[in-house]
Amino acid sequence: MNYELLEVGSWVNIIGYIRTVPEVPAVTTEVKDKRLRRKALQATFVEATMLWSASIIRLEKYDAALAELQKASVPAG
Repeated sequence: MNYELLEVGSWVNIIGYIRTVPEVPAVTTEVKDKRLRRKALQATFVEATMLWSASIIRLEKYDAALAELQKASVPAG
């Protein structure tokens, strides 16, 4: 794994599992700063078994596909 895969804003493909965030009392109960506590509670824990670069992403096609998927999953009515 190279540093480019871990840069903020990098698009990657991941095969793995989404897990519940492990309970960390020092972060969730002892942190006095509400912003830091809220950020810790919004984290997603991913147990990745495989990770590779997504190369060039065409965001307009990604957004269109996501919108279609969301539209298809909303019950009519």
